[in-house]
Amino acid sequence: MLVDAIRLGVGSLIGTLIVLLTTASAQGAERIYLKYGPLLFSLSVESLATFVHTGEITPELARYTSQLDQNTRQQLRQALQQPYTMNEVAVYRMTEIPVVVDFLQGLGEVINTPSGLNGFYAIRSALVLAAAEPGDWTMMDVIHHFPTDIRIDVERAMQRFPVMP
Repeated sequence: MLVDAIRLGVGSLIGTLIVLLTTASAQGAERIYLKYGPLLFSLSVESLATFVHTGEITPELARYTSQLDQNTRQQLRQALQQPYTMNEVAVYRMTEIPVVVDFLQGLGEVINTPSGLNGFYAIRSALVLAAAEPGDWTMMDVIHHFPTDIRIDVERAMQRFPVMP
């Protein structure tokens, strides 16, 4: 019983320290790079945030959404606006569960750092920092808290997460 209480306290302390230590130095992503084979396209996070908050599609974002129908654009906006209520300690603990670690490492093969490294630690950090914000948090908040620019390997994403026709 006492050991469980100590573990709980230590887990809470570690989660809080991670948030405090990374909050001071984190700038957040400014650009999202989409890598497709030898091609690299970029989109400002600001342009995506405008779409999420107002529904406006900036000329920059229009280059990527012009082939999407209205329903798909709306689904994207809703996915980035979906509120989550889990706090930073719960998120940190969840990201320590082996099956979640495996999932995030697989996701990190798709969502990379700008140098192409697995984005596991950046994703985990962004999730914890977003959850540390007061009130509910969204995937857009996670993007804002991603510690570097984001690079998405589109080919690898299509292989790992195929879309059903």
